[in-house]
Amino acid sequence: MACRTDGTIIPCCFFGSQRAFDQLVELLGEDIKNINLKSGKTIAEINKSDEYKRIEDTWTSEHPLKVCVVACSNPDHILDDEIGPSGTKQNRRDFK
Repeated sequence: MACRTDGTIIPCCFFGSQRAFDQLVELLGEDIKNINLKSGKTIAEINKSDEYKRIEDTWTSEHPLKVCVVACSNPDHILDDEIGPSGTKQNRRDFK
């Protein structure tokens, strides 16, 4: 997890670029404000939020966020082919 300068808590540092962050905005729409510290939620609450669940749900969907595919399907970013950076089992995909 990381915090953008505006207070938005992002799932990982790969969402630090505007292009990648725009993918979160597209997914969450107006709900993006709910993963911002200005919402009054703690980081722990944000990590367990419905918005983060929606992000995580894309990982096993037919349409994962592009930045997730690029970052977490890259062998350079994965220490174990079976376990991703978050410690969960992952399926590698090719980005098309």
